[in-house]
Amino acid sequence: MTQIHDCTLVRRPSPGASGYMYDVFYDGAWLVSSRDPEHAACRALELRGHAGEARFWREGKDHYDSRFACIRRGGAGSTQDSNRDGLRTVAYRPFEGV
Repeated sequence: MTQIHDCTLVRRPSPGASGYMYDVFYDGAWLVSSRDPEHAACRALELRGHAGEARFWREGKDHYDSRFACIRRGGAGSTQDSNRDGLRTVAYRPFEGV
């Protein structure tokens, strides 16, 4: 049986220069903050040794907003937005700094 990991997404009140930042909570504790919260949460869950399905909820909702059937596959991706291609999922590449 697949283990299900429920995470709560909380959008910060005001956007930054690159858009809104989200805090992700898992099992009652802060997990990660990101502008790409679902993918970042999957990477954080995998680093903690979790496997299975990840579901992402917003407070006050009766149904989850999104889900990844496989945490490993969710963590391997990243969301990219461009003027030419719009919003799409690409392979994750860690930021290497300046």
